[in-house]
Amino acid sequence: MKGANRVVRKWHKRGVTHETEGEQFATYAKELERVAAHYSAALAREMLVPKYGRVVAFEGYELTNLNARIKATEKRIAQLEKAAEVEISEREVFEGCTIVENTEENRLQILFDGKPAPEVRAILKSHAFKWAPSQGAWQRQLTNAARFAGQQVERQLKALNA
Repeated sequence: MKGANRVVRKWHKRGVTHETEGEQFATYAKELERVAAHYSAALAREMLVPKYGRVVAFEGYELTNLNARIKATEKRIAQLEKAAEVEISEREVFEGCTIVENTEENRLQILFDGKPAPEVRAILKSHAFKWAPSQGAWQRQLTNAARFAGQQVERQLKALNA
């Protein structure tokens, strides 16, 4: 991106504009293509269109913190790949109630055979579990906080059914 800005500034100083035709523009487009192969002639022409009174291919705000965004995206991809490797685990709290760590859906799900009692629903709601009719389960996003909330719900449900 910085290389593209350098080429655009250089050729703009030489008098090449978005309206320029011929060999001079073709040379500019070829130099820009050497910076990145995906810069076509149409994109090269678009980069020469003045924006806010000046010619810049990429604004400063587009370049700011670009490496940090790239690293954050790579880190997130690694987290998702790691989560995909983990198998779906489930444990039975009591007969008719199962807690499932569904990594495919990225959800912690609590499944009941039927509709749970109002006090059980109150416990689930107090720990941020929501009813998902599409899944037929009480669930929340699978995070460490959700795992802890699942343990708390499990403990409370066992105490309620004891």
